[in-house]
Amino acid sequence: MGYPELSPDAAAYVRECIDESFRRLKVDFIDLVYVHRIDTTIPIEETITAMKEYVAAGKVGYLGLSECSADTMRRAHAVHPIAAVQIEYSPFALEIEDPKNGVLKTCRELGIEIVAYSPLGRGLLAGTIKSRDNSASSDSRRTFPRFSEENFPKNLENAGSANVQLSDEEVALIRKISEECTPSGSRAFTGDSSYGNSAQKQ
Repeated sequence: MGYPELSPDAAAYVRECIDESFRRLKVDFIDLVYVHRIDTTIPIEETITAMKEYVAAGKVGYLGLSECSADTMRRAHAVHPIAAVQIEYSPFALEIEDPKNGVLKTCRELGIEIVAYSPLGRGLLAGTIKSRDNSASSDSRRTFPRFSEENFPKNLENAGSANVQLSDEEVALIRKISEECTPSGSRAFTGDSSYGNSAQKQ
């Protein structure tokens, strides 16, 4: 669902969008429905309240958000459990790890899955882009700082590190070191499901 262009009423627009999705997909059940673009002029609580009607009716399995803040996530989750958050996440887009951003931390705390889009850095890690000339002048990526004339060559060089081949001995040594180390700090994730709560207390 995007911005409400067809109706000023949030609930009515939500129903309109979801019903239209059923019609276009020719199905009577959708596993996951996202608020794909959040309209900041409408409280997220109103949108989620309307969406959860479809979960209660057995027509939608789970609810998700896209490109949201940690605060919006918490407010939405308080109305109905949010199953997934879609957000850009790659070696070139690590903003969600920033404690000030709080998105990754909040997802872990609330048990929300992260669905990373552009995990290959919008093509930089795919190995198919060799220069800016590989993209058309109308390509929106040209407007991003990482694809600028100045930054692109540096980022392409950094992306080349993905092609480094390690020997079996080197892999074994890295694994041995990692297993012998004890992670610490608020960013250390040990696989414990209580991570979010423990990190919150630190």
